[in-house]
Amino acid sequence: LRNDGNSPLYIIDGVPYSSQSIGSSQTSANIPNPNSPLNSINPADIASIEVLKDADATAIYGSRGANGVILISTKKGRAGKTSFTADYSSGIGKVTRFKDVLDTQRYLSMRREAFANDGITQYPANAYDVNGTWSQDKNTDWQKELIGGTAEYSNIQSSLTGGSDQTKFLLSGNYSKENTVFPGAFDYIKYGGHANISHLSENKRFQITFSSIYTLQSSSLPLRDFTQTALQLAPNAPNIYDPAGKLNWENNTFENPLAILNGQTASNTDDFIANTLLSYDFGYGLTASGSFGYTSLNQKQINLPPSAIYNPSYGL
Repeated sequence: LRNDGNSPLYIIDGVPYSSQSIGSSQTSANIPNPNSPLNSINPADIASIEVLKDADATAIYGSRGANGVILISTKKGRAGKTSFTADYSSGIGKVTRFKDVLDTQRYLSMRREAFANDGITQYPANAYDVNGTWSQDKNTDWQKELIGGTAEYSNIQSSLTGGSDQTKFLLSGNYSKENTVFPGAFDYIKYGGHANISHLSENKRFQITFSSIYTLQSSSLPLRDFTQTALQLAPNAPNIYDPAGKLNWENNTFENPLAILNGQTASNTDDFIANTLLSYDFGYGLTASGSFGYTSLNQKQINLPPSAIYNPSYGL
């Protein structure tokens, strides 16, 4: 009945967490879908994942667990000597292979045959690729132009853990950045931290555990995936830029696919999850416990399309 009706219930360290995508496809800088709040969870911070379904899920969580429950537990501190670890990785990415497409002569032959099959002997005025308005000799594989770049990524993970049998702690931080194979500068950056502290009293009756996750995400990814554009452009379409280095509209006969780069898209998300567990053992098999959780998820999206992204002939 709803696009989001099949989402399971997520429980992170005992705190219910939204699985519904946030943002709007009209303003999202995620090409162009709203992003999942689960992006805020750093995989390196996860200790275990457990899936509950059917009666197991609804018996504990009621109707909220009708689509299943996913329990996520984050890593905790370990007793022992304080230790620090750090990992760094980086790399590059490219489109490994392109689709086979027609060159200009075969493409124009196909176009002429299509018009002939419809009994059209005089090409329409807006059929710029075949009526002679555009060069009949120019040949461009637009896949190499629009998705043939090199993407770079880098990732840093660090953690500090230690403590005694009574008090244990874990502090971790992460940072990652990646961009795209598209023309232009588009970045997705995520950084955050995770803390876990637990304490057990000397008589081993009182126990308190606190855990929290804070994540910031920043995205300037475009509103459009240029892959389909690269496959749909005629191979004899004009150059993207004119000799002066400005966007080429070819006398208003060309819808420049990179005009969208004159606009601005930005998405900033901050997410905070905290949980405190308290328990006290009264003896005689009687224990009182309480769980207190807090979540805060905020996102700001901007999509600014100036008149410069449109063909000047529109007069916008």
